[in-house]
This record gives sequence, C-alpha cells and structure tokens, in this order.
Amino acid sequence: MMKKKDCGEDYITPEPYPDYNEHMTGKKALLRGITGVDLSDPKQLAECAEMKPRKQNDDIARTIVCPHKGCNKIPQDNLATRKHLPTHGPRVHASAECGNAFVESSKLERHQLVHTGEKPFQWTFEGCGKRFSLDFNL
Repeated sequence: MMKKKDCGEDYITPEPYPDYNEHMTGKKALLRGITGVDLSDPKQLAECAEMKPRKQNDDIARTIVCPHKGCNKIPQDNLATRKHLPTHGPRVHASAECGNAFVESSKLERHQLVHTGEKPFQWTFEGCGKRFSLDFNL
C-alpha cells in the first residue's frame, strides 16, 4: 500500500499490479492476492508455500436444511446433504417376500439375507464358529 498526500489529507492507494514481465519472471508475483512477493527469495517462497488459503465462509455458521417437505433433518455439510437426499427418492426395489421397498438395490440385497437366513460372514477368531448376515456385526 502506498500513501499519497492530497490537499493536506493522507489517503491510501493499493500497489499497482506488476507488469507482465515482472509477473512472468516471478520477481513480483500475484500470489493469493498478495503482491510484492519475490519468489526468487527462498524465505519468502517457503512462507507462501506454508500458507493455506482461507475459505471465505469459515466464520459463518451455515445451516443446511433438507428441502424435502416434512423432513427436519439438518445435514452437517453439502456432502451429507447429497447422501441424505436419495432417501426421499422413489422406493422402486421391493422385497417379493414382505413388500419392504428400498431406494437402492444394494439395500434390498442386504435385506434379502433376513428372509434366506444366510450368514455369509464368519468370525475369524480361532475356535469361534459364529456367523453373521452382515459384515459390520463381526
């Protein structure tokens, strides 16, 4: 920043952008909005490499509410919202035995184990022959 005097008052103007040659040679690079960084100086380069860009919304508490009518779920972030939204989709994968319907075919396949009684997952501990229908019950 440069100070200029005009009519007895100080005012600050930003440093001018470097010309093309300065920018391309790295002598005065524009780096994440920082001017005046000399990339040929190892100390300045190391300092800039350690800097993490700050997200603009870090200080703002966000509340993302599920847009589906009647759902009061508040996912933590966009990823959780994307994972949650399919739960409101059409349940086209139905069990022939009981009629339970699921959004995802994989959930129907897992549910079918209830009807077949199949327990494909066996405890690997020596001397224990317990079996489970779901791997996360091991």
